[in-house]
Amino acid sequence: MKQKLILAALGAVALSAAAGVNPGAANAWLSRGIEMYASCNYQGCIDQLSRLYHLSPTAEQAATAQFYIALASLRSGDTEGEVLMKMWLKAHPVSPLRSRALSALGLWYYAQGDYGRALDEYRLIDAGSLDSADAADVTFHTAYCLMMTGERAEAGRLFAEVMTDSEWGNQARFYAAYIAYLDNDYDRALRLFESVNTGEGSPADAAPYYVAQIYFSRADYERALRIATGLLSSGTVASFQPECNRIAGESLYNLDRESEAVPYLWKYCAEATDPQPGAFYILGVSEYRAGHYDDAIKLLQRAIGNPSAMEQSAWLFLGQAYAARGESDKALMAFEKAYRLDFDRDVRETAFYNYVAARMDGGRVPFSNTASMLNDFLEEFPHSRYADDVQRSLITHLLAEGDYQSALTALDRIPASATTPEMQQARQRALFVLGTRDFTAGKIASAMSYFDKARTISGGDAAIEAQAAMWLGDCAYDKGNFDAAARWFEAYLKTPSGKKTDYNHTLALYDLGYALMDGGEHARAIKAFDEAIAARTSLPAEVKADAYVRAADCHYYTLDIEGALGYYRKALELNPTGGDYALYQSAIMTGLLKKHAAKIELLDRLAAEYPTSGLLPAALLEKAESMMATGRRDDAVTVYSTLVEKYPTTVHGRKGHLQLAITYLDMGRRNAAMATYRDVITTYPTSEEARLASEDLKKIYAADGRLSEYASFIASVPDAPAFDVTEMEQLAFAAAETDFMERGLTAKLTAFLDDYPRSVNAPHALYYLAEAAWNEGDPAEAVRHADRLLSLYPDSETIEEALLIKARAEASLGKTEPALESFLALEKRASSPNMQAEARMGIITSALTLDRNSLVVETADRLLSSASASKAVNTSEISFSRALALDRMGDHDKAYEAWSALAANPADLYGARSAVYLAQSMLDNGRSAEAANVADALISSDTPHSYWLARGFIVYSDILRSRGDSFEADEYLKSLRDNYPGTEPDIFKMINDRLKK
Repeated sequence: MKQKLILAALGAVALSAAAGVNPGAANAWLSRGIEMYASCNYQGCIDQLSRLYHLSPTAEQAATAQFYIALASLRSGDTEGEVLMKMWLKAHPVSPLRSRALSALGLWYYAQGDYGRALDEYRLIDAGSLDSADAADVTFHTAYCLMMTGERAEAGRLFAEVMTDSEWGNQARFYAAYIAYLDNDYDRALRLFESVNTGEGSPADAAPYYVAQIYFSRADYERALRIATGLLSSGTVASFQPECNRIAGESLYNLDRESEAVPYLWKYCAEATDPQPGAFYILGVSEYRAGHYDDAIKLLQRAIGNPSAMEQSAWLFLGQAYAARGESDKALMAFEKAYRLDFDRDVRETAFYNYVAARMDGGRVPFSNTASMLNDFLEEFPHSRYADDVQRSLITHLLAEGDYQSALTALDRIPASATTPEMQQARQRALFVLGTRDFTAGKIASAMSYFDKARTISGGDAAIEAQAAMWLGDCAYDKGNFDAAARWFEAYLKTPSGKKTDYNHTLALYDLGYALMDGGEHARAIKAFDEAIAARTSLPAEVKADAYVRAADCHYYTLDIEGALGYYRKALELNPTGGDYALYQSAIMTGLLKKHAAKIELLDRLAAEYPTSGLLPAALLEKAESMMATGRRDDAVTVYSTLVEKYPTTVHGRKGHLQLAITYLDMGRRNAAMATYRDVITTYPTSEEARLASEDLKKIYAADGRLSEYASFIASVPDAPAFDVTEMEQLAFAAAETDFMERGLTAKLTAFLDDYPRSVNAPHALYYLAEAAWNEGDPAEAVRHADRLLSLYPDSETIEEALLIKARAEASLGKTEPALESFLALEKRASSPNMQAEARMGIITSALTLDRNSLVVETADRLLSSASASKAVNTSEISFSRALALDRMGDHDKAYEAWSALAANPADLYGARSAVYLAQSMLDNGRSAEAANVADALISSDTPHSYWLARGFIVYSDILRSRGDSFEADEYLKSLRDNYPGTEPDIFKMINDRLKK
């Protein structure tokens, strides 16, 4: 503040009239002040010149004094100096001292590191107004500021202008060399650095360091070593000591003086903030050669990050270190990385050979395409010393590991002239196993192709040929071609393998029975089931019980009621837990034998022992009919009433309601009959039962001469039957139905509904439209038609199928709540065990999505407790869903028990899925060791379910990360990302999210 006041006073003096001016005295004071500035006595200069205003100086003297006061303030580091100099520049726009003032202000900003503002001042200077020394000063500092702000080309040009200056020349050469170094112009940089006088101190003393870097980059390791060690000995530039250690160490290594290199590099890694990968590589290789594999691995992991020949070699050594520790998985991934980097052919060749060796030791890489790598290798190294060994050992190993597709690809490369019988059998085995996998995955056409090739291969194993025939039977059965299925099973049974009294023989007989039964050949089916039941190697109890049931069904179809009853009883004895169907059918057979009392007892037993069975509505209807047959009409009325009350929405409930009315009429209870008929019509106006009820009721009213009352009643019930179907209407529907059934066309159905919107055939037309929309992939349209059907004809005979389509379509549209409600409604209406099973499966799936876990468990228990729908449900899916719900509810032990049982079969979709969920839940609950075992078993298996195998690798990487092994975890994820053949976005998101952490 004091200097500002003095400057202001001097300015005021300069502006006053010249009266009393004493220029001589003022000049003496001014000269002494300038001398003090020149001798760096900046405070003395300021004090001396501050008194000048007492001597009445001239305007020029005052301006000069102001300039030096501001200049001295800047030189002394006083922040007011910046303000003073700006004030002076504003007051003296044409002063001869202006360029010096701008230079001083620029130097002030330069000293603060504010190079942009310094440049702003330097660019205002008139170079012609400066003497040579000041001009050189300004040129040098301008060049430096340009260099620091990234304008290297212009900076280099200005440095060149002052290279011969006595004061700035040495530094200018250094910085010009530095710019050339940054621009990779090493020839110019070297020439300039070597011209620098390093004895002048900083920055010139750093020139040898850059010279060493240049020689190192040119592989002139002798010179680089000599300069680097010289710098280390002198300690000239402390900040470059770590890098000098690196240059010395890596130079020694490249000069094959590894033992001398190591101490330098250890020191470098200890001192450097961010050591370069090369040092870690050399140290890692050194530790590997010394047999210190743990240390080698840690060091080599840090040498990886940028694709290069060094990184390729680092991967190779890393793989060898892992292999030495017996960690085949890690070794395999490292060798694959080395092989896929294309820098050094010798390293690639060696890496591939080691890769094969690691695979033979049990190593795993996520979805590694070994066959593709083999093809690449043989194409690139056709004359490799490893080629023959690799090919033979790889085929053997791929078969042993279950990588049959890769084995088949490798076998296909072998010329026919070089193919041995052993290779043909290996090919047959691969084809057969690939067929079983595709069959399990639901790829039936592909499976059949594999089995057919396995069956007809030249020089193949007869046992596998026979097995292929049996599997072809399974394929044909799944496609609904029952005649072909039977022929394949019979073909198997005629082979030497099929004639053996082993389990496959028994199973083939059982499967043959099913094919014949579903093909309508019931007598032959009975024979096949009987042989399966009597076979020396027995079927499991549940399967044997099913064989009895299906044989009984066939006896029933051939009207052998006594025979059927005997078989149903044996089935019930074998499998009482799931015996509801056998017990129900026993009751039906007993009734057909006119033993109605015994039938009723069996039906009562069914209700007591299987309270959740889907057969209970049918059982009540049968019970009432037997009571009617034995004259127990009052009891029948009670049972019909119970059926109507408990199951009003089912087909059996509607039939029971109609039968109740008929029974009342037979009993002479005319009024009760009429009331019940009216109730049937009112409750189910769009049903077939309502139509029959209206016919009977019309006859009663007609007999009483009260048809007008009947007409009034019918008119009062919305949607009540009006069944005067014209011939034209019936013909129109028949044509529309034929067009849909035979050609899949729906235009006539739509036209029919437009012409006859409330026809008796309208429910069927709407159902066909809903079915067509669903099959064509238009769930929204399917829901629209199904909703219309449910709204207009809620009691039609197509209502169950329509509800199923509606529920599935809603689920596919993401409308899970409505889908669940539809499945629950279907469960109440279901009139058959299979439809009830469909409803319950839908409930389980929807409830899981909505996190209604207790409902999942309850429904799964009901579904699993009944064997009547065993062919309609996937018990693995039910068990998986039940376990997931239990896990969410915190009952982990029960969930783990169920998942573990399923995970034992990873070939099954829900087995593989269970393994993933089990491992993840165990990891989440702190049981990482068990989780690792589960995940390891899955990724070591030959599961065909690639999505869940990928999920298994992901959870395995999570387990590794939880143990602190992030490097291996990341490498698994990177390999999975590079090799996974699928396109599911969530897999890649899971990978990328984890790699970002």
